[in-house]
Amino acid sequence: MSILFQIAGKMLSIAHKWRFCRRSASSKIVLPRNIIVDWKKITLADSCSLSLGEHTIIRGALQCQRERAGLSIGNRSFVGSGSTVVSTLKVKIGCDVLVSHNCYITDTAGHSMDPKIRSKDIPNRWKGFKDWSVVPCSPVIIEDNVWVGPNSIILKGVTIGAGSIIAAGSVVTKDVPPDTLYGGSPAKLIRELRYG
Repeated sequence: MSILFQIAGKMLSIAHKWRFCRRSASSKIVLPRNIIVDWKKITLADSCSLSLGEHTIIRGALQCQRERAGLSIGNRSFVGSGSTVVSTLKVKIGCDVLVSHNCYITDTAGHSMDPKIRSKDIPNRWKGFKDWSVVPCSPVIIEDNVWVGPNSIILKGVTIGAGSIIAAGSVVTKDVPPDTLYGGSPAKLIRELRYG
């Protein structure tokens, strides 16, 4: 009985992937065969690019919200359930990265800082578009072997160096050097990490 459920689950996953790829035909999508993804949680704007490495596991949501946005995740990386990765420009996550549950990673402020401009966002959405030219955006880079603890937030323009750990519940607003433990809101250096 369990073998039938496994086969049915794989067939359903293939059907979701097929529907997803057809819906996203104008985008550049690179997907290896050996990944685990919840296809219903992936949203791609027109002409964007999504690249997932081998043996990745994506339980959270991936969103390319703006045309020509790029989102890439390297080999053997993990995005936990309840987590969301938002790209409007570029988000690059390296290999062997662990993004825990309920994290939020974004390369955009989402709205203009000016309230007069911001007040047009919802009326524009009702008309079917968003004016990204007034929204601050800056790439997010998470290098190899980073561990992002649960309930953490990584904001636009941040690079997290290889081998670093972001403590649970942190808000990362500035670059994190390699091989360091950062935590808090805003995140600050807790200590350097020494391995071996």
